[in-house]
Amino acid sequence: MSRRSVVALGLTCAALLAGCSGTPETSATFPALPSATGSTAGFPATRGLTATQLRVVTVAREQFEHPQSATTYSQGVDEAWCADFVSWVMKTAGTPLRNPNSGGWRIPGVYTLQDYFTKVGRFHRGGSAYRPVIGDVVMYDTPNRWGNHTNLVVATSGDSFTTVGGNQPGGITVTTQNVTDAGILGYGSLPRT
Repeated sequence: MSRRSVVALGLTCAALLAGCSGTPETSATFPALPSATGSTAGFPATRGLTATQLRVVTVAREQFEHPQSATTYSQGVDEAWCADFVSWVMKTAGTPLRNPNSGGWRIPGVYTLQDYFTKVGRFHRGGSAYRPVIGDVVMYDTPNRWGNHTNLVVATSGDSFTTVGGNQPGGITVTTQNVTDAGILGYGSLPRT
């Protein structure tokens, strides 16, 4: 099974993946994760995922289901916290990022995230032939609906992908979109393990 397979962690995902081109859709449900030995709700098993990918998605799901205060993700700083959320999930999942300016695990800005992933050779420009995989960090700028923003890929299906992100309308939300949607700066991939 490829890493591009749909990853899920709840009970249902069919509605979430419907109509995934053009404007991103926000959902109140998290994709369902089938067992490693079989499938649930028609989705294939997750044997092709790495342990790191599974940890990232598991932590992201826990935060979606039981969100904490925004300042929990930002080390107490009151600021736009989408990149803080991504940094916190990665750290908690055991694959911390490294801020190229401070050396710490928290990267509070989209362009600093892009700088980090570029420096470690894991940045893939939006609009290229690259297709996001589970665990990738997606970075956006205008003209997407959030402007300068970032979130995490938790499921993929062809050219569409589902993300979870913080500081989105409603706090921590799930969104499905297409790789051709406007405003995708690029993707930061997990280290190869």
